[in-house]
Amino acid sequence: MDTAANRPAAQPGAGSSAARAGAPPAGVTNEPIMLEPSQAEVDAWAERERRRREEFLSGPTAEERAAWVEAERERRLARLTPEPPSEAARVARRAQRSLREAQLAAEGAVSLLWRGLERDGPVGLLRKWSRRGMEVLVRAGREWEHELGEPSREPGRRVPLNEDAS
Repeated sequence: MDTAANRPAAQPGAGSSAARAGAPPAGVTNEPIMLEPSQAEVDAWAERERRRREEFLSGPTAEERAAWVEAERERRLARLTPEPPSEAARVARRAQRSLREAQLAAEGAVSLLWRGLERDGPVGLLRKWSRRGMEVLVRAGREWEHELGEPSREPGRRVPLNEDAS
C-alpha cells in the first residue's frame, strides 16, 4: 500500500539521495515489531512459574524454618523484658506532656474567654487574666474537656427494637 500519495515529500537538500528516493534510513529494517511474546518466551515463563509454585507448596526449607524460629523467639523475649527508658524516651515523654499542657491551656483560655466575656465584659476579663498564670488555664482546660466528655443528660427518644412494639 505504499503509494506516492502516502509518502511525505522530500525536503530539498535534506538527507541522502537514497532517503530522498524513498528508501528507509540506515539501520532501520522493514521487519515487523512483535508486540506479543513468542511461544518460546511463554513456555519459559510457564516453566519458571510452575517451579516457583512447586517450591511454595513444598514449604520452607530447614534453614528458613530455623531462621523463623530464632526471629520469633527474639520477638517474644523482647516483649517480655522491657528495656529501660533511654534519654530520648524521657525527652519525648516530657515533650508530649508539655504539648498536652499547652493544649489544655489553649482549651482553658477559650473556655475562660467565653465565660468571662459573658460575665465580666472585655475590661474585667483582661484585669483577671493579667494576675493569673498557666495553672488556671490548665485547670480550665481540664474542666472544659470534662464537660465535653460527659454524655448529655437530656432524655433521648426511645426507639423500639422490633416493629411490633409501639
